[in-house]
Amino acid sequence: MANRFVEENDLKQIDLGDGDWVKIPEAISYGIIESLGTLDTKDPKQLTAFLSTLLKEWNLKDASDAVVPITEEAIKKLEFKTISQIMEEVNKQLVVPKAS
Repeated sequence: MANRFVEENDLKQIDLGDGDWVKIPEAISYGIIESLGTLDTKDPKQLTAFLSTLLKEWNLKDASDAVVPITEEAIKKLEFKTISQIMEEVNKQLVVPKAS
């Protein structure tokens, strides 16, 4: 019997290369989507809010080699390539498979 409820503590690690990683929930709950209203991942403000909700841990460091706290400001400073890598994995969770 499958558990169809999302457990907050079940995290998936996304490898960004060079030893960098972020962790997101293993599955995205309806509650996360509902809290954001209509999710448009092409809207930068919605995407930033979505990522600040979704990103649970990371080991990303600044120029002084200190791990940066996960905040909306820090997310806005990430290079676009990094956001694209994260969203590629997130999008896999957002796709609802078609019924056969």
